[in-house]
Amino acid sequence: MSTRLLAIRFPWLATDLARRRQSRRAAGQSDMTAAGSSKKKSTFQAIDHEDIPVAAEDAGSGGVRPVLVVGMHRGSRRVIDCCSLANRRGIHKGMTLAEAQAMAMSETEGRWRTSPKAGSAEVQGAEPVLVVAPTPVRDQSDLRRLAEECLRFAPITAIDEPAGILLDLTGCSRMLDRRGGESGLLDRVGRTFRGAGLQVTTAIADTAVAARAWAGYGAGASGSGCDMSSRIIPRGRQAGFLASLPVECLELSAETIEAIHEVNIRSVGQLQSMPRSALPVRYGGAVLCRLDQAMGRLPLVLDPVRPRITVSESIEFNGPVRSRQAIELAIVDLLHRVRRRLEDLESGARIVRVRVERSDLPTWIQGVELSRATRRREHLWAMLQPVIERLPLDDGVDSIELEIPRHRRLRHEPVVMIGGAIDDMRAASREADSDRSAFIDLVQSRFGSGSVHRAAGLSGHVPEDEARIEPIDQKDTETPAWSFQIGPPAQALRPTVLHRPPVPIEVECRDETPVVIIRDGERWGVDAVEGPECIGAPWWRSSGSDSIEDRSVAGEKLRRDYWRLRTDSGFWIWIFKAASTERWFLHGTWA
Repeated sequence: MSTRLLAIRFPWLATDLARRRQSRRAAGQSDMTAAGSSKKKSTFQAIDHEDIPVAAEDAGSGGVRPVLVVGMHRGSRRVIDCCSLANRRGIHKGMTLAEAQAMAMSETEGRWRTSPKAGSAEVQGAEPVLVVAPTPVRDQSDLRRLAEECLRFAPITAIDEPAGILLDLTGCSRMLDRRGGESGLLDRVGRTFRGAGLQVTTAIADTAVAARAWAGYGAGASGSGCDMSSRIIPRGRQAGFLASLPVECLELSAETIEAIHEVNIRSVGQLQSMPRSALPVRYGGAVLCRLDQAMGRLPLVLDPVRPRITVSESIEFNGPVRSRQAIELAIVDLLHRVRRRLEDLESGARIVRVRVERSDLPTWIQGVELSRATRRREHLWAMLQPVIERLPLDDGVDSIELEIPRHRRLRHEPVVMIGGAIDDMRAASREADSDRSAFIDLVQSRFGSGSVHRAAGLSGHVPEDEARIEPIDQKDTETPAWSFQIGPPAQALRPTVLHRPPVPIEVECRDETPVVIIRDGERWGVDAVEGPECIGAPWWRSSGSDSIEDRSVAGEKLRRDYWRLRTDSGFWIWIFKAASTERWFLHGTWA
């Protein structure tokens, strides 16, 4: 059975999604309200066609502003991505924001002169462009949701990086024949995405590479105005259809494309006419592999999207309930049912959300996020209690839904029949980790996500700067390697105890090497010496002057010479001599 794949490409994915979010904010819809359980609208249905003022392909009218994704590059704000309307107005990637705004403003002023509403304050007060920050992680998450929604069209869907979706239509010919065939499917897919405000190009072929190339560079790239049949490559005809396309449609690396252009090869047909043995030698194995994948000689393995399962249970009351005790009993029953479903999935909850329906009032939604996946009853109930306390009961509650929109698979723990001391220690460590996570979640649920802090290490050479206090849920903690070193003091880079501030001491030296340490009248002899280790302040702290000479002089004054010493008592200490004052200080010890 020959394979058939449908490629969906989003040429303006980032800007289309940004326009959708802006429309949702303007309509007063929050992301939490629009996302969630099976009873709510799907990704396609969450935004009606009216949320997008003008259809994407008709965006040349005056009702829609161009969307620009702007980020910092080489010290200036530049356009990272732009919508089709901005592209038609001459705005392109890499342009500075000021230049793009000036071009959009000139176009807007020309429209004001010909518009019947030219004198209205609403039109003249509007910004010429909609500027948004790049959100690549959120864009990829939305793309995955769109791929999940495409399961209504095909049994297998996969994300086609960076901005596309692949649908595997193999074995679906009978189902498609009853609904207009492949042309009817392309029409339904296009109307669905355009109704949601997303511009797409589509194509169907025997291979994923051919379908992707035809959607991006062939007839499928010309938008909704072309005939649906021209977007379909007949079975076994991909070689002839791809011959006239540019080599960029194979999505090779920029270096490979440049090397191919150097020998004046522009199309796939010209590349195919070259001897097969010469392609790997001149351009590497990727070119021949991609050609074979396009022609069906090599398979392209898809990573199918598996729809996320939202675990939810609900209960409806016969009338409005105002008793908090009755609400708690209902949530306890819902929690028991949800835990049984999580147990069947061998998963634990990461986000728990309570959805309450009230008569003639908007839906009340509150959720909590856990630091790690769990389905322990005590932990989940402790997290839900603050949510129940915030529930308004003045107008009564008609129904309650408890849902787990995000859950993770739990690791299986082996049952030790005959255990020793090590097994007991491991079990105690796991129990301590669970208790610690439950405590942190409970505190954060009541006092906020930034209420719990911890000490974290930093990678720096200045001893005073090698630790900081940060929120415990911060993910990008940078920890220096020395923080986890174990071994004798002579092998550790830094002491285990750091004195703040350093303790003044007196030192007797012989040939500039410490031999006697005097602290508070007590004399210590020195048995072993390692050093000196020179540590200076960073250049930006050395001086307020811009002169290199001034900075070097100031940096020399802030220099310290550190020594690691073993006293005659057998313990190790860390001392330094300040270059600015010629005084000695005890900065740390090894416990």
